[in-house]
Amino acid sequence: MAGARTAESSNVTMGIGGKKYAALRKKNKLRPEHLRILVSGSGSLNSRADIFKDRSLPILLLTTAKAPAIRLKALKSVVDEIAVFGEKTVDWLKALDWLYRKHQVKHLLCEGGGGLNAELFRHGLVNELYLTIAPVLIGGRKAPTLADGTGIHSLEKAIPLLPLKWQIRKGELFARFQVNSGNSVPATRSR
Repeated sequence: MAGARTAESSNVTMGIGGKKYAALRKKNKLRPEHLRILVSGSGSLNSRADIFKDRSLPILLLTTAKAPAIRLKALKSVVDEIAVFGEKTVDWLKALDWLYRKHQVKHLLCEGGGGLNAELFRHGLVNELYLTIAPVLIGGRKAPTLADGTGIHSLEKAIPLLPLKWQIRKGELFARFQVNSGNSVPATRSR
């Protein structure tokens, strides 16, 4: 699942990732292909974005009643299904229930952006966080963050993360965290 601006980024296809990942899906008894779920409460997706050029995997769009009909009409030609949940913001409980009932979605990977991530965290819908830290630095008031939106402005309201695993590969740090856990499990390092 990805938000509109993430989905419009160049070269984003949300594809399977090659034979290695297709084999992993088979080994883990998952369907050979996955759903590509896009989220845009306003329907502001560019129907000519790269993600729509590859139609080998189904694309679903989650949106709201505020999305103009003219935008949704343009998107109907590039997505397999449009589902409306909520008036002004996506009603996540209804949307996830629908994904589970209609499409048998039991596990959902969200690839951002920051606004979508923030909404999922705010509603307590995130179980794990996979974080990649690359050896580059960007910043500034308008730089994207992991969880944009209204934000969390104090440590008292911070969402606790429990480190589960971390590793360094090709100069990047890959970390996995459990969200809102009361258990105390030390992080493991792998090479």
